[in-house]
Amino acid sequence: MTKLEKIDQFLGLKNLAFVGVSRNDKKFGNMVFKSMKSKGYNLYPVHQSMDSYDGIPCLKSIDQTKGKVEGVVVVTNKNFAKTALKEALDADIRNVWLQMGSDDESSREFIKEHNLNAVTGECMLMFTDKQKFPHNFHRWVKVNLTGFKSV
Repeated sequence: MTKLEKIDQFLGLKNLAFVGVSRNDKKFGNMVFKSMKSKGYNLYPVHQSMDSYDGIPCLKSIDQTKGKVEGVVVVTNKNFAKTALKEALDADIRNVWLQMGSDDESSREFIKEHNLNAVTGECMLMFTDKQKFPHNFHRWVKVNLTGFKSV
């Protein structure tokens, strides 16, 4: 499966756990969450120490989403990504999106070792927020200067 096919497949999932919301509303994870929510995604925020985000109760672990979600979006520091991947696997969730900057060699090895359906190294907003700057510019550069065939 090509990277574009993986992206299309993931974006077709509508019920997702979301790891990366923060009390600081200026954090990137919050921007991604709000963009996805505005596009109709049914998101379950996962945060160990927050009760709710944007009026939605936070779950303490990915395991609490079992049976409710088809995938997990991870927008965290790369030091926490592998923990999220392990939790997803333990909950039998095999579709994951590791936001660009959230993945590292260790998490990519884990994905390969456990044969997860994963998108790594891509910006979610480039695909969900296509019309807004700087995401439309980022998308243009990727498509026109790197030969990436985008959706």
